[in-house]
Amino acid sequence: MSYTCNTGATGARQALAEANRGQNREVANEMARNVYVHPRDAHGRRLPAVRVPGLVTRRREEAAPFLMQGQQ
Repeated sequence: MSYTCNTGATGARQALAEANRGQNREVANEMARNVYVHPRDAHGRRLPAVRVPGLVTRRREEAAPFLMQGQQ
């Protein structure tokens, strides 16, 4: 839920599609890719993407249940 709220419907689309197909490892992989933000300059122009360490940790925690399902 938080992943979808944070990334928006468009950002979560691929992970949700993989989940619907039961491809849990692919869900986790897709979530792990979504760790970048695009800051903006003083004029509101979008700058190059920056990897955010806090998002790496958050996505790892959010993806953990999908990785554990294959181990049960």
